[in-house]
Amino acid sequence: MQHLVGVAGKTLISVEAANLEAGDGADSKEDNAKKEDSTTVALDEATASELCKWFSDDALGGKLKEVKVSNRLVSSPALISGHEPEAMRRYRMVQTMASDAAASKKLAEMSSDFSMMTLELNPKHEMIRRVNAARKSSDDDVRRLATLVAEQIFDNARVAAGSLDDPRAMLGRLNEILSATLPADDA
Repeated sequence: MQHLVGVAGKTLISVEAANLEAGDGADSKEDNAKKEDSTTVALDEATASELCKWFSDDALGGKLKEVKVSNRLVSSPALISGHEPEAMRRYRMVQTMASDAAASKKLAEMSSDFSMMTLELNPKHEMIRRVNAARKSSDDDVRRLATLVAEQIFDNARVAAGSLDDPRAMLGRLNEILSATLPADDA
C-alpha cells in the first residue's frame, strides 16, 4: 500500500507516518459536530507529560526512543510510529528460513530492537486516563495493575503495527490483568 499516494484527488498518508496529526485535513461538518458533542476530556498537558515519562521510564523500562502524546488518535489508546513494519515481516520470514544459528540470533535481536520506535498515547482515550489514575494510587496492587496495562497497551500497539513476533508472549500478562480485574472467589 505504500505505493498508493492518492484516491479521488485526496492524498493518502499512513497513520504510522511520524508527522501526521488528526484534523490536518478538512473535516466534514458531521465530524466536527461529533467532536464538539464529545464529553471526553483529554489529560492536561502537564499530566500527559508526566504520564509519558512514567510510561517510558517506569512501565516500559526505557526501551523505546520516545513516548509522547498524539492528537491524531481517535479510537485507539496508542500506536507505534518510527518502525518499518514491512521490514519486520521480512526479518521474520528470513529468520524462519535461516539455518545459521548466528544469523537467526542477529535477526531475532533486530526484530526486538525498540530503540527507533515511538509510542504515541491518546490523551482522550478512557484507558489512558484510567492508567494515569491507577499509576498514582496509594494501593500497590493498583499501581502494579497500571504497569501491566501500560505494557499491554504497548504490546497491543505492536500487534497493530505488525511488529510483535509472537503474541503468545503476552498471554501471561493478559491472564494476570484478567485475574486482577475480576472479583476474588470468597466461597
